[in-house]
Amino acid sequence: MIHWLPQRTQDIARQAAEFADEIINPRNELHTQHKFPPDIWDKLGREGLLGMNISGDYAGWGCGYLDLAVAGEVLASSGKNLGIVLSWLIHHLTAGVLIQNHASNSRQEAHLSSLASGDSTASLAISEPEAGAHPKHMRCRAVRKHGYFVLNGEKTFLTNAPMADLFIVVAVTEETQEGRYFSAFLVPASSKGLGLTPDIPVSGLKPSQHAGIRLEDCQVPSDYILGSLNNAYNEIVKPFRDLEDNMLMGPMAGGMQALLDWAGGEISQKQLKNKEDIESKFAELAAALHSARLMAYEAAWALDQGVPDSENLSVLIYFRRTCNWLLSEIDQLCADLEISPRDRLASLRQDLGLVLKLAGNVLDRKKLQMASSLLAIRPITDDTKG
Repeated sequence: MIHWLPQRTQDIARQAAEFADEIINPRNELHTQHKFPPDIWDKLGREGLLGMNISGDYAGWGCGYLDLAVAGEVLASSGKNLGIVLSWLIHHLTAGVLIQNHASNSRQEAHLSSLASGDSTASLAISEPEAGAHPKHMRCRAVRKHGYFVLNGEKTFLTNAPMADLFIVVAVTEETQEGRYFSAFLVPASSKGLGLTPDIPVSGLKPSQHAGIRLEDCQVPSDYILGSLNNAYNEIVKPFRDLEDNMLMGPMAGGMQALLDWAGGEISQKQLKNKEDIESKFAELAAALHSARLMAYEAAWALDQGVPDSENLSVLIYFRRTCNWLLSEIDQLCADLEISPRDRLASLRQDLGLVLKLAGNVLDRKKLQMASSLLAIRPITDDTKG
C-alpha cells in the first residue's frame, strides 16, 4: 500500500488486510475447495466488505474504484488466494456498477440493500455454449409480449452463479439487416423457467464458483431491463469487459506481492554464495512490482475520473507486460535457488498465470486498435527534404 493514498483509502486497506489475515489466510485449504465457503461470505458482509461501492442510501460505503482496487490488492496479498478476491470483485462490479447505475429505481430499491449486506449477490450472464460472448453467435433471445419479455436460451461460465440470487442476462431483442441488438435483464434466480446447470470445473481460481443457466419461456417484467433497450452490448457488455480488466490489476498486484514475500523469506534463510546477485535481482523484482502497483492505482483513479478506457489502455498493456515478466523472473529465481512454492502458493502462481492468459487474446486486439489509432494521427513528414 502507498502511504500518500487518501486517508479513507488507507483505512479501508487496513480493514481489508486485517480481515484477510484473520479470516482468509488461516484457511490453508481454500485452493482445493470447489465451493465458496458460506462463512467467509457472511463475514465479508458483516464487515461491510460486500457493499463498498454501493451508496450509503442502501447501507453501502459509497467507495470509488481506487478504494476497491486497493482493498482487492491487500485481500489478495494477505489472504494469498485469488479465487476469493475474484468472487468478491465480481459481486461489486455487478451490484455496485451494473445494478446501481443501470437498473430502474424500483429494482435498486428492491435489491441494493441486500446486495450491500451480502445477503444476495448477482451474476452476469453473457457467454453461451459454443458461442462465448461473440455477438454474432449468441442465441439467447428475449421477445416482448405485452408488459413483459419472454427469455429463452442458455448461458455458461458465469462467475458466482451457484450462489447468485440475481442474474443479469444479456439477450438478443432485435435483429435486422443492419445488425443484432441486445438488451440486459435483471432476472431473479427464483424466476419460473430459469434453471441452474451443473457447476463448471475450472482449472484454477478456487474456491470461486462457475455454472450456467437455462432459460425456458422465462417471463421478465419490462421494467427489469438494465440500461436502454437494444443497447446492452455498448452499455453493459463492452464496458464491463474493460472494467473487469482494469479492476483485476489491484488483486493481481496483491497476488504478486504474496509470491514475492514468500521468495524473500526463502532468500533470507539461505546461505548464498552469490548473495549480492540474488539480492540485486530481488530488489529489481520488488521495484517492478511497485511500478505495477502504481499502474493499478492509476487505472482505478482514471475510472473514478471518468477517463475513457481508450485513454488508459497503455497502462493496462504495460501492467500485463510487467506481470508476465515478473512471473517469469520469479520462476527463474526459484529455479536458481532450487526452491518452489507449494500448496496454496503454487495455486496462487498458477492462478496469476491463468488470469494473464485468459485476458491475453482480448489484450492483443486492444494493442492493434491502439496502434491503428496512434498511426492514424501520426503527422506525415516529407523525408525527401533536407
